[in-house]
Amino acid sequence: MAATALAKAPASPAAAGAPAGNALSVRNLDVVFGKGDGAITALSNVSVDIPAGSLVTMLGPSGCGKSTLLRAVADLVPASAGSITVLGRTPEQARRERNFSFVFQDATLLPWRSAIDNVRLPLEVGGGSGTHDDPMDLLDLVGLKGREKALPSELSGGMRQRVAIARALVTRPKILLMDEPFGALDEITRDKLNEELLRIWQETGTTIMFVTHSIPEAAFLGQHVLVLAAHPGRVKEFVTVDLPFPRRLPVRDTMEFIQITARLRKLLEEC
Repeated sequence: MAATALAKAPASPAAAGAPAGNALSVRNLDVVFGKGDGAITALSNVSVDIPAGSLVTMLGPSGCGKSTLLRAVADLVPASAGSITVLGRTPEQARRERNFSFVFQDATLLPWRSAIDNVRLPLEVGGGSGTHDDPMDLLDLVGLKGREKALPSELSGGMRQRVAIARALVTRPKILLMDEPFGALDEITRDKLNEELLRIWQETGTTIMFVTHSIPEAAFLGQHVLVLAAHPGRVKEFVTVDLPFPRRLPVRDTMEFIQITARLRKLLEEC
């Protein structure tokens, strides 16, 4: 397959009010760690467009640069060559304007703060335009109404990730970057949070980039799946998932879903 993939997607069902065009544009991106003989090329000539309001999952073998790409978009890793445009701005400008939020595999909650106070944290740190949502409303959105005073130690792993998602949404980011946020959870909890994430996406219209190692998760969540090959990390294919929304877990038993996951598995085997 070609090493460059440019997404041309239908409008997201999540976002009747979402802006048209692309939320992210990556062009000929290289990310190299180190110098000289010890240099490691994490990403090579990566080009992709992420439509505004879409949910794109990223799939690939270990070491293919999925997390590196997410971090480059978030201005946490510098580009060695090429460019990244986030809502028409550089990653640094977008970070300063708080146009995106990041959710990691670990919820990274402050253990001495309650759920509601963890959600409030970005508002206390300051910066950005000051536009935000009500933290209590967001806890309700993620299904934690009534647990606002609970400490992280009093919450399950899935509940802690719900708090992390609410915290990421409190500043009304236009883009949500998620790096294997459900990877450490048991399968039943993960399935529930998959459905919850789709509901939140459809309610908020936020553009989401979601890294996963799970083929079924990538197919279930994504309007599109960005498949990366490894050594060096590069675009293998940008796959459109032609399954209707809203999606529920039983869709995974359909022939259409099985065919999509089989295609994704074949692409990974070729990486």
